[in-house]
Parts: sequence; C-alpha cells; structure tokens
Amino acid sequence: MNSITYSQNNNSNNLQSLIETNVRSKIYSSPYWKEHCITLNASTLKAQAEKLEYIGGIIRSTGRATPFFCLLLKMLQLNLDKEVVYTFITNEDFKYLRALGMFYLRLVGPAEEIYTALESLRADFRKLGLRKSDGTYTIIQVDELAEKLLQKEKVCGINLPRIPKRKSLEEKGVLQPKKSALDSLEGFQEAICEIEAEKPGTSENRGPSHGKFKKECLRRKLRSSSSSRSSSTSSSSSSSSSGSS
Repeated sequence: MNSITYSQNNNSNNLQSLIETNVRSKIYSSPYWKEHCITLNASTLKAQAEKLEYIGGIIRSTGRATPFFCLLLKMLQLNLDKEVVYTFITNEDFKYLRALGMFYLRLVGPAEEIYTALESLRADFRKLGLRKSDGTYTIIQVDELAEKLLQKEKVCGINLPRIPKRKSLEEKGVLQPKKSALDSLEGFQEAICEIEAEKPGTSENRGPSHGKFKKECLRRKLRSSSSSRSSSTSSSSSSSSSGSS
C-alpha cells in the first residue's frame, strides 16, 4: 500500500480527524452520506464522484453536508493510495473528481507535492459550481481553487493544515523558484492590446481590477497558444498522411 504521507500537523493515524469533530458529525448525519457513502470503496468512490455537480461544505440553514464534502471525508476514511489520488488530480474529463483530489492532497500530502501538483493546474480555467454555506451558488474556476488551497487557511469551511511558505522551500532547495506563466508568453503585449480595444479605458486602469484584467489576458493567450499547438499537430499529421499516400 502506497498511501500519501500523513500531514505533520496530524498526530493521529486516523485521517478523518483532519476534519473537525462537529463537522464530521454533520456529515455522518447527512442523507447523502447514509445513502451513497457508507458502502463505498476506492473503486466505487470514483464513479460516485463523477456524478458531482458542485463543490461546497456544510449548509448552515440545514446543517447538512454537500455531496462533495461527504465524498472528501470518505476518501480520508479509506486512506486512498497515492496513485489513486493522482489519477483524480490528473483526470481531464471530470473536473469535480479533480477538485476532490486537490482537496485530499492539500489535507494530507507533503508540502512539496502540494505545491507541485496544485501549481500545475494554473492553466485549468474550467468553471466549478460552488455552494456557499448560506446555500447560494456561485462560480469558481479550477485554477482559482488551486490558488485558494495554497494561500488560504480555510476553504469550504475546512481548516487546512499549515504548510511552509513556498519561499522557504525554495531556499532549502526542495522547490525550484516559481516562474510566472506571464513571463514566458510570447506576444503577451498583443493580447493586452486586443482586450484593450474591446474594453475602452482599460489601458488607463491600474486600480484593484487591474489584476483581473491581466488574468484575462493570460487566459486568452494560453487558449490561443493551446489552439495553435493543436492546429500545428493536426497539420503535421495531415502532411504525413499525404506523404504516405
């Protein structure tokens, strides 16, 4: 069995203790847990997770846990193998399965693996439904969720174990310095100009919204780069086929 190393902040061999006792009690009493989670194992959990429609924690008005929260606790209860968790995180077809893997790794994984895995998702801009504690819904993107898991102390009502700052891991040689995706994008200025042309006045704006503007530029450029690579690959394949004929 190759389970992920326990978090150093967790002194118990029971990973469920990473979720507070009162929160676990609400999960255990939730209808979804009773109907869908009690009998799950590592194999059947994946199929159940593929049916998820949003992420979230405990709904205050009802005291019930979201299906996402229930499955996360079940993963901790099963103490999943590392290989299984990484198949969740690298899954390209089911974004909520990826989100589950991200949360699980953040709770129990070693810091260097957490940074490496979550930072690799900075270009995943797919939208996730998020049900807030007041019961309302909003949208969060996969890359934004990854950033919250790295930067925040609490996400979806879960108190996250503390991990060393990235800078300290860089100084110890555990991690390589993070290179901004913005620095390596060719033609980034052209992308800015295109968006400025669509949004009059944006070029003069350097207020609080400027960060969101830069992020939109990055997203457009990444998508453009991805499309160009795909087109290039398709053209090469077509040329090879023609040559063979």
